[in-house]
Amino acid sequence: MSQVIATDVMNEQKSTLLWGSSRLSPLVYAALTCVIALGLWVGSATLSPNTAQAQDTGPVLELHGYFRFRGDIFQNMALGSAPGVPPEDITSPGYTRPTFFWFPFYYPISAYTPLNGNDYRTQLRANQQNEQDFPRTLASANMRLRLKATLRVGKDIKIFTTIDVLDNLVMGSTPRGFNGQLQDPFAPLIGLSDTQFPPESGVNAMLDSIRVRHAYAHILTPVGVIRAGRMPSHWGLGLLANKGMGLNNDYGDTVDRVMFITKLFNHLIIPGFDFLSSGPISTRPQQTRYIGQPFDLDPADDARQVLLAIARVDRGNDLRNKMEDGELIINYGVYAVYRWQNLTSECDPNSTCTNRDLDPSTAVNNAGRHPAEIALTNRGAQVGIFDAWFRLIWSEKLRIEAEFVVIVGEVANAPNGERLNILQYGGALEFEYSFLQNALQLGINVGIASGDNDFFSRWGFTFDTDNKINNFRFDPDYQVDMILWREMYGTITNAFYAKAMLTYNFDGNPWREGVNGIGVRVAGIYSHALIPEATLGQAAPLGVELNAHIKWASKDGYSLAVDYGILFPLPGLSFAEIQNGQRVERMAAGIAQRIQIRLGVNF
Repeated sequence: MSQVIATDVMNEQKSTLLWGSSRLSPLVYAALTCVIALGLWVGSATLSPNTAQAQDTGPVLELHGYFRFRGDIFQNMALGSAPGVPPEDITSPGYTRPTFFWFPFYYPISAYTPLNGNDYRTQLRANQQNEQDFPRTLASANMRLRLKATLRVGKDIKIFTTIDVLDNLVMGSTPRGFNGQLQDPFAPLIGLSDTQFPPESGVNAMLDSIRVRHAYAHILTPVGVIRAGRMPSHWGLGLLANKGMGLNNDYGDTVDRVMFITKLFNHLIIPGFDFLSSGPISTRPQQTRYIGQPFDLDPADDARQVLLAIARVDRGNDLRNKMEDGELIINYGVYAVYRWQNLTSECDPNSTCTNRDLDPSTAVNNAGRHPAEIALTNRGAQVGIFDAWFRLIWSEKLRIEAEFVVIVGEVANAPNGERLNILQYGGALEFEYSFLQNALQLGINVGIASGDNDFFSRWGFTFDTDNKINNFRFDPDYQVDMILWREMYGTITNAFYAKAMLTYNFDGNPWREGVNGIGVRVAGIYSHALIPEATLGQAAPLGVELNAHIKWASKDGYSLAVDYGILFPLPGLSFAEIQNGQRVERMAAGIAQRIQIRLGVNF
């Protein structure tokens, strides 16, 4: 079911886990061996040759998926008048708004005057114009074709795979004469390009044209289901792990997993084992065709996790039939994970991380290195995760669904050489009620994610002076708005939010996959930081965002949606400094807007 955010195992040198020694204990190995042995025994009984069945059912390939085309206009998403001086200091050179990676958003290239010849600031000052005239609008379009294939090998055996073609390809990004290099005799200037080349990683794009996301086996036995391979991961509302397979999703969690699914007393019982990180493997550059089977160079630096999920859940036709009959449906589940890592081979490119004097810029993953050139260091990390999920549905009128997550753990030796303590929490509640024969729907959503006192800790790669990691981050495919959390922060963290929605369907229900109709939806979202010190504005109120959506879906499988969002930033999104214990605002944030047009074809 769900992948979870956990980290590693152990104390610095000779410390022990609650149930083991400085490595994976014999008890855990024994338990895993029993699970695998049970699966193999049951599978052997089920998969024994059956000539009659083989004749009745041959391999069958089913193909589903979607095509997506999106066009976006972003206006003032960087929230400022310009990446330079504030409007009131336009005549005073020297003050520049700090750059915090991409937060809150990129300006157009033409606004970054030091790196191009169009010095807008100089021109504006010469003409005594306001810096609000700086370029602030971006426009772009992208596409994706997602293929979800199911190969039915036999009555009880299926192979699933997901393949993305031109995944989020920006339209016009791979022309003849790519990357601005004037080297193509047929297009001496990019503006004279007459074709687009297929994307190729490392040549003219960051990603290849075709990418395989999932490939896993699904085997039905008399006592349950065995799944093994690389598969999507999802649990509950999707706060912790989200498969991200929807038409407007951009991420999607994937795990390398072996799991067993069975049913007991109307509850699903799901134990599983995840291969989170294997560290360096034996494959070396330019040798993939000759070395045969690749393998993990050392299990000591592996990150692993075991999981157990117990849930009562109605799905598919059973859920639809109960809703049509007006039954009261109560579903719930718990999900527990333990993750560990003893040693690590990962290294900081700014430090010496190999046993030999080699180029550190290539040593981050130690890919292709001989084992004698790789240094292992203590990590000593262990994390436990508990996730509870609840859902109540009455007919098609009412839905109440909630999920709450707690993460607790420690890292004995972090990259900064310190011991880190981990305590994070997050939760969300969704309420929907329908009126007028389900044509009108009222929705209220609230959520919270714990924070940290370091602004950069939301990315998780820096550590506070108090050596704590307390900022929980919602899965980025759990979407609540169009601008603040989806595009600026990228995920919900260090905040609580409240969202009110009103939906009216003129015909059908276009918001439900596979159902035709036309409808409109409006929403308002208020966001508030838990720890003001972790905001650029040194203040808790973040913003009020209004979203409007119009969607039309055809019974033939295609849909058209137009979305509009406007963000009214509050002090937490401005840029401010603390001077003598007082908040001093250096640059106020401006209103941001976004328009998206989305065409989808489901099949």
